[in-house]
Amino acid sequence: MTSSEETFATIVDCMGPIYLQYATWMKMKKLDKEISSMEKSLNRQNLEVLLENEVYRACLDQNDLLEKVNNISSKNPKGYKDEDKKNKEVKETKRANAKIVVDDANEKLIVEINENTKLPLFLGREGKEFKEEGTFINLRPFTDSKTVSHLHAQIDYDPKQRVYQLLSIGRNGTHIDGIAHVREQGECSLIDRAMIQIGGFRMKFVYC
Repeated sequence: MTSSEETFATIVDCMGPIYLQYATWMKMKKLDKEISSMEKSLNRQNLEVLLENEVYRACLDQNDLLEKVNNISSKNPKGYKDEDKKNKEVKETKRANAKIVVDDANEKLIVEINENTKLPLFLGREGKEFKEEGTFINLRPFTDSKTVSHLHAQIDYDPKQRVYQLLSIGRNGTHIDGIAHVREQGECSLIDRAMIQIGGFRMKFVYC
């Protein structure tokens, strides 16, 4: 190899690292330009818009999920039909049957109370025209007592407690199981076979 060839080879060997550094620098410069271009296109305002869009999409997805969950929970898990539910409600609010009988060995029937009985039920003595809403029960065929008022006691039904209640409205009051009750005391619940005494006349209230 001549001296000129050796010199050229030496120059090539020396330029190799320089070329490598130059190539690396060019790539970094190109990458830097791309990053700068991306930063310009993706400014703060655009970034906020993108974030808002992502949050909005997430909310939509969450709302869809909640709607699906609500649809599932609103369905009856046991598969009851609306008619079954309606029948159950009717059964729970159905009025209890009862009767009032004379308080003696024969227990003669005074009145039966059922779904067809128009309430409230008024116990009293015939003599004045009955103008109240409800059903009037005349006690005169069962007692001659003059202390029975024309409208002496009022009986109505409480569907929540599923019990009949008596309100004393006569001037002489009413005894229930031996305890005196007057109008100011309000309604008194009637238990099965409760004893009602009006003007000395005794009756029993019996649930059927």
